Amino acid sequence: MKRIYFILLAVVFVLLSAMGGTYYLNSTAQDKIAFSDSTMTSATYFFSNGVVEVAPDVNFHIDTGSPTSLISPEDIVRLRNLGLSVDSINFPVIGADTRGNIIFSTKMYLVSFPVSRVHYRCDSLAESVWVEPDTAIHATIDNIAFMPGRSGEISVIGTDVLSRFVTEQIPMVSSITFRFDVPDGYERFCTMEPQLSSMDIFGAGPRYYIEATVSGVLRHFFVNTGIDGVKMKMPRELYSKSVTAPVSEDLVKVNGGLFKARTGIVLMQMGNRIGSERVHFSNTLDNGEPYYINLFNFLSGESVLDFRSGRVYLRPHSYTSRQLGQK
Repeated sequence: MKRIYFILLAVVFVLLSAMGGTYYLNSTAQDKIAFSDSTMTSATYFFSNGVVEVAPDVNFHIDTGSPTSLISPEDIVRLRNLGLSVDSINFPVIGADTRGNIIFSTKMYLVSFPVSRVHYRCDSLAESVWVEPDTAIHATIDNIAFMPGRSGEISVIGTDVLSRFVTEQIPMVSSITFRFDVPDGYERFCTMEPQLSSMDIFGAGPRYYIEATVSGVLRHFFVNTGIDGVKMKMPRELYSKSVTAPVSEDLVKVNGGLFKARTGIVLMQMGNRIGSERVHFSNTLDNGEPYYINLFNFLSGESVLDFRSGRVYLRPHSYTSRQLGQK
């Protein structure tokens, strides 16, 4: 009897040690992210529809609905062919993909992203601005940890990486800038509250939520930039209660799946803004969440998402018609 007791105790100890070791390795995996040039504080990339091009033909989907960052075998090859560092680390790691599926792997990859000089130029009307990158690699962002993703699928930057950065989006020039601080000229808009997810026991990234009052009722929206064509989504049964003017029924794509959603205009207050907003209504859940918002679609102007402090910032005025330069 005592022997069985000690065997069970040993098994429990081994399991707890394995979980503790996995948590420690996962939770500290992004601790060494840094610029190779200590004088640099930001890196700017092409950015459109939630996808960032970190190098020629190397695209990552920025997905706050994914607690884990994933890199495809094809992108590993492309980055290595560009002369960028991609090192593998052997240890057991558990994560989740954008669909919420559990992933187990015996290795992670430490990846370097190139930091190129970026130039902004105005057209003859000083209105439209495009980004002209310098192909030379002047520096890198090093030690970004990724789990191996599936072949043929787009690579993902999840909240485990995003929680270490401040991101600045300028839709007019289709750019996103990764920073370690909030740039000047922005005003606080609202708060993203990080909360524990089921993956937190493995050290993966948190979930972020935003409070918004919709038609006089306070709601909690899951921040998910992985959805396409949607600003905000609410349960379908609230359609008749909330909609002031029916719009249409759309076919919407969320994490690779299509569903029909009614759309309508609702009165909403979020942070220090109030006004009418277009909302999709459907009972389709995303990662188990009935309410969610894609901030990249919702915020049409220049904005900053500070994942470290959980704050969202907006510019009171647009500066895209002036000459810009990377800081």
